[in-house]
Amino acid sequence: MVSIQYSWVEFELIPLCRLVNLITAGGLINYIVMAGTYVFFYRACIAQGLDRNTLPYKGWGQPYCAYIGGAWVSLVVCTYGYSVYRPGAWFVGDFFIYYALLILAPINFFGWKLIKKTKLIPALECDLEWDLPAIREHEQQFAHLEHVSFFKGALKAVGLKKNKGASTGSVV
Repeated sequence: MVSIQYSWVEFELIPLCRLVNLITAGGLINYIVMAGTYVFFYRACIAQGLDRNTLPYKGWGQPYCAYIGGAWVSLVVCTYGYSVYRPGAWFVGDFFIYYALLILAPINFFGWKLIKKTKLIPALECDLEWDLPAIREHEQQFAHLEHVSFFKGALKAVGLKKNKGASTGSVV
């Protein structure tokens, strides 16, 4: 029989560590879903002939960064609980904490698909222009303003860079 002795500090930190493990796994699964969502968006752009250069923002290195990032984070999620496989370290509770969301995420996804009878939308049928008129109208409101890069805007926000033409305004 194995006897485990915990000090009161270790005993009180166990629930916090388990909560942190669940939240971390959820965040990593979220990155996998975002990479997959981008891949589907990219396929819809290709299928419908939408040039990504016409979009206000374009991801650098895409779609390859989505493929590599999704694969890398999937590897991290699958090996996230490696410590439970060490000799003498097996504990069902720890295994469940490390891999619960990895099991629960596909169950939620496919359960939703089955219960709500939804389907994946083919790339040619995906609506990429649903809210485009509202976006263009919003951009027209700010078309007269000078475009400022993120770093210059951040420097202006903390007061390290002064406006050249205070009357023209800028988009941060």
